[in-house]
Amino acid sequence: MNTQPQIIEQDEGAIGVLKDIRRGNVVAELDDAITEVVAAIEENQGGSGKVTLTIGVSYDNSTQAYKVTGKVVPVLPKKKEHASLFFATPGNKLTRANPNQRDMFPERV
Repeated sequence: MNTQPQIIEQDEGAIGVLKDIRRGNVVAELDDAITEVVAAIEENQGGSGKVTLTIGVSYDNSTQAYKVTGKVVPVLPKKKEHASLFFATPGNKLTRANPNQRDMFPERV
């Protein structure tokens, strides 16, 4: 078993292929997607996201070459939704005013 590290030529290997997919646009999209996910996490003050990179490889008999595609999909954390408080009226409607709270400044008659 060969335990020596494999020397990869500059344009070979996964990184070289990745850099060449769509003339480097996949790497640029990957970079933008990571930045977008981090910014969303910072804006939400937490949460988690992910970036999915899909590499498609197929053989084209007519050209006798491989077609390689790349797709980058960012998944942003969900924004925290703030709830509004309402109270039920005797008629089962919602109101912002608490029906059990006394008026602080009642009308004088």
